[in-house]
Amino acid sequence: MITGTFYYIPLVLLLLHLLGTVVPRDPLECGRRKVATNELLVNAANSSPGEWPWHAAIYHRTSVTTDSYACGGSLISDQFVLTAAHCVIDSASRNQLGPNRIFIRLGIFDRADPNLRTMQQHSIGKIYKMADFSRNKDDIALLEMKTVAEFNDHVQPICVEAWAVGGYGTVVGWGLTENDELSVVLRKAQMPVISTLSCLRSNRALFGQSLDVGMFCAGYRNGTSVCNGDSGGGMAFSRSGVWFLGGIVSFSQMRGAGDNRCQIDGYGVFTNVSSYLDWIRDTTGLQLRSATRGNLLPRECGINYSNENHRNGREANLLEFPWMAMIFKKEEANDPGKKPNRLGTLINSRYVMTSVWFWHNEDPQIVRLGEYSMKQSEDCTTTDEGKLCAPPTKDYDVERFIRHPSVAIVLLRTASEVQFEEHIQPICLPVTSALKRFQPKRFSVTAWGVQGEFDRLSAITLTDADIRRDCSEEDMICTSRPYCTELHGHPLSAMASYNGWRFVQFGMASYLPNCNTRVRDASNIFDTYINVSSHMEWIAAALEP
Repeated sequence: MITGTFYYIPLVLLLLHLLGTVVPRDPLECGRRKVATNELLVNAANSSPGEWPWHAAIYHRTSVTTDSYACGGSLISDQFVLTAAHCVIDSASRNQLGPNRIFIRLGIFDRADPNLRTMQQHSIGKIYKMADFSRNKDDIALLEMKTVAEFNDHVQPICVEAWAVGGYGTVVGWGLTENDELSVVLRKAQMPVISTLSCLRSNRALFGQSLDVGMFCAGYRNGTSVCNGDSGGGMAFSRSGVWFLGGIVSFSQMRGAGDNRCQIDGYGVFTNVSSYLDWIRDTTGLQLRSATRGNLLPRECGINYSNENHRNGREANLLEFPWMAMIFKKEEANDPGKKPNRLGTLINSRYVMTSVWFWHNEDPQIVRLGEYSMKQSEDCTTTDEGKLCAPPTKDYDVERFIRHPSVAIVLLRTASEVQFEEHIQPICLPVTSALKRFQPKRFSVTAWGVQGEFDRLSAITLTDADIRRDCSEEDMICTSRPYCTELHGHPLSAMASYNGWRFVQFGMASYLPNCNTRVRDASNIFDTYINVSSHMEWIAAALEP
């Protein structure tokens, strides 16, 4: 299929990644290796036998006596392999192949010289794909094998659940290498999930008319990406030694007219498996894991010691917004002259939520909690009862980040559990249906710098009249109040009924115009907030204990 001067091509991957430590498991479990492997961290490398025991090789029969390797796939049970829908289409006639034209090999590492002691070959009984499949929509298929796979050291299923795709995943396959040669041994590469905005900016002509809500982009632009030869392979994500299927290789850009090889410095597009869980469950009858893995967001949240409304802005009271977080580069955290890179909110004892489009993972990050005034070593205030001081601030190393694939939400997981105190508490999120539908009449914007001076935490009250209805959509909230702060990630929150009256975060600052621009033309300048309610399913699925 051609789009302008670009082509959709069957894919595979190029270069891939690792992990490994064997954990004994029950045969009914999924996503665990049975063969110990050495942990590497490279852009591209050969894998080792048994390292990816769920990866399947899909072959097309070209005649009674001949066949050819066509695609990759992922074993998700003893009878079903998940792959891309275009992998069951005849490339010449563009018609769906019959089940008798396809077979699967499991437990192989070297395609040219498979180990007959580990290999299993299975014929296909039925093929399932979505009715609306096209090359840029619903590129997913299930292959039901006639015979049951026997689980052993080299054949194991991968886990399937509502996975919050983000961060880094691993793709494996037998596709073109960096030398434009098909690999005979299974290769692996680790690559990041890319935001939809970044993907569109890289090639709007291709991705602008092909990216669907059931897809995401991943890869690098340095040669580590997906490529010709093995569409249908999975993008796997590891959590505590267990591997989960997040995506299926779908398509990438061709190098140009007349050259159907992939462009190695472009991103690849993956079918988002989480978007098709209901279809997978209904088709296979498998009991898939729940989307939220238990609610890890606390009910004791959003406790606020004041509910003052101030249209013109005010300094926050000490201990008033205890969920506010500052995020620094690690080497700058102790520099008193440095402002944080961005702001965020504490949402439970291990996660801070912030907003950023471009995240540099190589920069170690520090989360600071419990801050009030950056110019005071001790935060104190005078009350009718005398001097009141808050406990010292707490800094937490960031263990890893999880980035939403299409909007600028980033979850930061702290390296250790946050200890709640009176000046460090989580904010509530809109977890119930009633909260997601709730439309507050007043919002509170909380940040350092709201009143111009980046010193004390400040707050300003917005009314319904400050919401820009000409801008606001389901995924965003726009406000026109001409306050000034340029640090992304601060919350747009409101008092709501949840386990009593609590502060609930409904928005997170995503786009903030330059302060000088705001002063010159305040009537036409607005701030954009991500609508948190629209992304609660992803946030809940991303959290780990």
